[in-house]
Amino acid sequence: MVIAAHSGICHICGHPGARQADHLESVTDRPDLAWKLSNCKPAHGAPGNRCRVCKANCNQLRGGYSVERARRIISEKTGRENPPAARKSPESGREF
Repeated sequence: MVIAAHSGICHICGHPGARQADHLESVTDRPDLAWKLSNCKPAHGAPGNRCRVCKANCNQLRGGYSVERARRIISEKTGRENPPAARKSPESGREF
């Protein structure tokens, strides 16, 4: 459901083909949110699901750290300034 709701677009790198759900709030810190769909977004990372564009295992790069840290690492590896997901939504100003 998480993957379909976001069309399989990785919330970390912004590229299509994500097949793993990433918890936005850590399950360790917030076990009450473990099964809340609002706390999950698609990410690349499971074995066999490396991003075909930036070649990253986005969810594993993020680990227990911030999305911004994972995006910075991807940018450094690919030579791109900002992964597409780092853009702001024009409506809300929030990241998407």
